[in-house]
Amino acid sequence: MNDWIYDIETYPNIFSAGFMNVTTKESWVFEISSRKNQITHLVQFLRRLYKEKARLVGFNNIGFDYPVLHYILKNQDCSVFSIYKKAMSLIEASEDDKFKNLIKEEERMLPQIDLYKIHHFDNKARATSLKVIEFNMRSESIEDLPFDVGKNLTSTQMDTLIKYMQHDIKETYKFYLKTIPMISFREELSVKYSKNFLNHNDTKIGKDYLIMRLEETNPGCCYKVDAHGRRKIQQTRRKYIDLKDCIFPYVNFEREEFKAVLNWFKSQRITETKGVFTDLLEHKLGDVAKYAVLVKKQKKLKSEPSEKEIAQFKKEMPLCWVEERLLKSKKTSWYLCWNIAETLNVQVDGFRFDFGTGGIHGSLTATIVESDEDNEIVDADVSSMYPNLAISNRIYPEHLGETFCTIYKEMYIQRKGYAKGSAENAMLKLALNGSYGDSNSEFSPLYDPKFTMSITVNGQLSLCMLAERLLQVEGLKLIQVNTDGVTVKLPRDKRDQYNAICKQWEKDVKLDLEYADYSKMIIRDVNSYVAVYAENK
Repeated sequence: MNDWIYDIETYPNIFSAGFMNVTTKESWVFEISSRKNQITHLVQFLRRLYKEKARLVGFNNIGFDYPVLHYILKNQDCSVFSIYKKAMSLIEASEDDKFKNLIKEEERMLPQIDLYKIHHFDNKARATSLKVIEFNMRSESIEDLPFDVGKNLTSTQMDTLIKYMQHDIKETYKFYLKTIPMISFREELSVKYSKNFLNHNDTKIGKDYLIMRLEETNPGCCYKVDAHGRRKIQQTRRKYIDLKDCIFPYVNFEREEFKAVLNWFKSQRITETKGVFTDLLEHKLGDVAKYAVLVKKQKKLKSEPSEKEIAQFKKEMPLCWVEERLLKSKKTSWYLCWNIAETLNVQVDGFRFDFGTGGIHGSLTATIVESDEDNEIVDADVSSMYPNLAISNRIYPEHLGETFCTIYKEMYIQRKGYAKGSAENAMLKLALNGSYGDSNSEFSPLYDPKFTMSITVNGQLSLCMLAERLLQVEGLKLIQVNTDGVTVKLPRDKRDQYNAICKQWEKDVKLDLEYADYSKMIIRDVNSYVAVYAENK
């Protein structure tokens, strides 16, 4: 393994680059500054690594370190200040320009392994600095950049900077060691499928594999090449979606609470998929309002509203009202009040079901639930719920056609043939699960928000069907309902009835359940709990 950890630092009067071989620990430092110029030595060293088929490993090196090195290789008479300006142009670039500044893979002198990208830290929601990683690795010392950016350094400060850079290289090496299994996984896939997955995050691996399979079967379904050789993404964009067109025929209920939810979904025409199930005005809930937990909102008015003003308020919010309040100061204030459901929700026998674009949620809170001689805790999770909803019901992004279902099912069956923990099994799992999220990404060739909503809505309604049927079991209590499962406490002598209900549900909705028995659940809320498996289960 000829991998070299590297890092660079750049100031107006000094550029430094450090390298360390992961196997031999051979280390080099090169400096271009007001006191020395080792640019020739740096270039010769990089040529040596090229001949030895070495790889450079860094943290955000594809986005920053390598473009600076590439600039030096292309401009070997450059000054230290021009290197600094190049580095600053990368740091200060807009999001669009950052992509323009990247060096294409085929143009790089040396292959790059970017730990930042592998761990998906280039995602805004997951952005993490090397310093945070050092903290999480319990490093003995965590050092921050010792001098302000843009400062001209003294000779002593230059020495301090180089020591700081060497410290970062050692910390990156420690993180590299923890990442080796992920790198090995990507190497296996790259060899097997003749495609470089090395710097792909997990989600991108799955997405690229699925796209590769779709294009093999139906060339041009994901990307078309125009007359000028430009690749154009294929998608299904929609002005609106009528949710009644998304709901599967088998969805039906007996309880009025769930009927109200089903009818609400069927009445909705949406123009976007984000936030459509939140902050719902009472009058827009229909019958759901009878069973939902509502929250009172208010707005202080400047003065007592006139009848005309009240009429205008009620035009926008028919169920709003005005409250007159006498303050301690003996003055009177007026408040416009109305109710909303912060999320689409209903209460069924005291248990609250919350619906959302991320799935259904419901849970007992701040409690401990234990099994005993008479009662047991059983969790039923849908096996690969999102992929199987698409496979079983033959739904697909419209522009991809039924080819999507065929490939999707083949991949699902294919995954079962690989051992858990194998590279193939992991990659196929990523491909199957990632397609749901990508179907709602405007940057993906899988984009079709109707497909997204079909999975989202039917997944939630299907679990409600299971919960409704299970509530018919005498003595059964709901503990949790989450994105892909239902957890209950029930009398042990009712287990056969429970199993029969689950089997019939599986047949009706064409999904499979996997079971777990717990001895105890310590619950804060639906997202924070500890479940202890029962013995011999």
